[in-house]
Amino acid sequence: MADILCSPLLTAIMKILLDFSGKQILVTGASVGIGRETAILLSKLGAKILMADIDEEELKETASQLDGT
Repeated sequence: MADILCSPLLTAIMKILLDFSGKQILVTGASVGIGRETAILLSKLGAKILMADIDEEELKETASQLDGT
């Protein structure tokens, strides 16, 4: 399901409809699951992502997948 939500075509369409450029968003639980996918999607939509989680290593993995943050 996450692959569908982050597909290039859907991301391009969402970026037109949902512009988060210039916004800072805090995502808690960003190291895995819904938190990770939320952080990745919002970064693709232009947001600057602030992440929090207890698993620092997984947060680094999430950070490596963000667009320009």
